[in-house]
Amino acid sequence: MKKVAIWLAIVGVLGIVGVAIFMRSGGPAKASTIAPGDSSVFLNIPNIPLAGFRWTSSSLARIAAEPEVRAFLEKPLAKFGGDPSAKDATGQLTAVKPGNIFASVSPGKNGPSVLIGFQFWGTKKDFDNAVARLREALPAVTFGPTTETHSHLEILSTTHGAIEVHSAAVGRWGLISNNAEALKAAMDRALGKSPGNGLDSNPSFSKTFSELPQSPDLLVFLQPAEASNALSAAQLPAASQAIASQMGSMSKAQAIGAVMKMDGDLQTDAVFVLSPGTQPSTQQPSSGSIRFTRPDTFFYARDFSFGFGSLPDHLRDLAELHPLIPAELAQIAEVLSDSCGPEVAVIANWNEGALAPSPLAAIQTQDPAASKSALASLPGIIPGAELEESDGLQIVTLPTQFTRISLAQSGDYILAAADSEKLRAAAQSKSDSETLENSPNFKTALPAFRRANGAFCYIDTRAAFERLHAGFVPVLRFTAAMVPSIGENIDTDKIPPASVISKHLPPIVLSQRNTVDGVLIESSGPVSMGQLLLLGTAGAFASNPDLLKTLLEP
Repeated sequence: MKKVAIWLAIVGVLGIVGVAIFMRSGGPAKASTIAPGDSSVFLNIPNIPLAGFRWTSSSLARIAAEPEVRAFLEKPLAKFGGDPSAKDATGQLTAVKPGNIFASVSPGKNGPSVLIGFQFWGTKKDFDNAVARLREALPAVTFGPTTETHSHLEILSTTHGAIEVHSAAVGRWGLISNNAEALKAAMDRALGKSPGNGLDSNPSFSKTFSELPQSPDLLVFLQPAEASNALSAAQLPAASQAIASQMGSMSKAQAIGAVMKMDGDLQTDAVFVLSPGTQPSTQQPSSGSIRFTRPDTFFYARDFSFGFGSLPDHLRDLAELHPLIPAELAQIAEVLSDSCGPEVAVIANWNEGALAPSPLAAIQTQDPAASKSALASLPGIIPGAELEESDGLQIVTLPTQFTRISLAQSGDYILAAADSEKLRAAAQSKSDSETLENSPNFKTALPAFRRANGAFCYIDTRAAFERLHAGFVPVLRFTAAMVPSIGENIDTDKIPPASVISKHLPPIVLSQRNTVDGVLIESSGPVSMGQLLLLGTAGAFASNPDLLKTLLEP
């Protein structure tokens, strides 16, 4: 027994020594220790292998693994023959074996200072090859290469026109910067020579990420005022200057932090805006608009902070810019703005077989008598408006250039819809009627719904996908028969049935919670709400390249 204890002690000591050697050679584990404390922007993927492992359990990965989906993707993927240079770059990156990667932007005397770092588990030679490949991708070298030493470590520098590239390896950390002094400071932090100067010592950084979920797959940190100053000082195209202007308008926020994490089949993200003492009430208001939903409602969104005072002016501006916005909406808002708020909700049902969803808006009113009187006055203000009263319900129908909009009041809510029958059914729903809260699909969203004291949004992605699939696939097949080039890229006979994909689609849920220190926005789903908005924006730019070109012009 004593021999066993001795061997266990030896193994324990060797293990401790091994861990110490490993940590010493690898350098600090947190990228925020190396990034400068005044970073305006900081992006970090803390654990690339773990993120890859988590991806295999996600809804999107499960969809991609379905045999029907793989068969459908064979033809489109075969169109991409593979770029040899891309394969070479991928091979070199794989050889480096990056485990933790970050990028930061901080203020500099001659413009923003960029620092890129990655913790690698390949060899030093693999790192050198990868950096050499990066330099080859840049414009031709105009000066260098030159070398110098800092803390007995070599720094390699080259100049590519207006771009400087300085690189060094510190233990298992590879560092690249456009600023030699910034690189040296980062090397000192990686060596432990300047503790307390890293981003992890920034109070705003620490506070922001204490409010966010831990162990993320991606994290982003932004200090809007500093980022705005850095962008404004640089010679950037109009789009970037517009971004700088928007960041300047966010100066009330000390910092913004965001994380993304794959959690089982869900992708979750969270954003925290650090802005102490500037938030509206942190109390949980009652959400009466949920009573207008049905168990099969596929979309429900509500907000407790909608401002009606400036709404008429905004609607007038929108009507001038976009012909699809009825000009009459500004007149309606003018009549109702004094008595409406704070809750606004949008509800949509999409019956099976219907070509499009049926939306309904619910606007809370603080003075039901005043708003009822305002509704009744609309026929005298808007030409063609009609007032109908039956079963104690007043319905005002307003003509627009595209459709007719019906308005009615139910309790302390004003309802608006293009379908008058749907409006009537919602307005006359009984208090004990089944709502979305009774739906099994909504069960996972209930905790977020109950803790949200700001905005909340729910999308039944399974129902939405099945309705879109039923309407879109027949059109696509018909179009492919008429346009042979479509058939050259996809095989419409192999489009997977809706159920193959929809069974992997949990709802998308977003909730906003106001706290004494700021605002926390959380989202989850097969893709998060933020990712869905990014995909939508990318789709808009892809379908309208001229819009993107206009934004990028100096």
